[in-house]
Amino acid sequence: MKKIIGIVVFLTCIGLSHAVTCYVCSGTGQCADPFDPSAPGIIAYECSYGYICAKISVVGPGQLDQGVTRGCASRGTCEKGGIVDDCIKEYYGNQRAVGCCCTTSLCNAAIANEVNLVTIVAMLVVTGWFV
Repeated sequence: MKKIIGIVVFLTCIGLSHAVTCYVCSGTGQCADPFDPSAPGIIAYECSYGYICAKISVVGPGQLDQGVTRGCASRGTCEKGGIVDDCIKEYYGNQRAVGCCCTTSLCNAAIANEVNLVTIVAMLVVTGWFV
């Protein structure tokens, strides 16, 4: 029994010490979507404990990228916003800001998912959810 408890404690400690690696960049050039992680100036950074990956993008009139920032964010901040492994979209005048937080290494390379209700219902119908 002591061995089992010891193994559980050991594995828990390994999980707690795991840091997530995130892409770090800012601007409208190589940081913008579509994102190329191999572009010059893009770095993969190991975040401190308690931090997860994040991406914030601001889009202006005509769907033009105004800026994209990728990096590490406090998990607590993402939890308060309700966006751990999710995104939030806010409008400021004629600009749209999308903020996303995710918990796996290098996950902030993805384009933010903006799915509407019609798309969700269509996916459920296709997969047979209502059958």
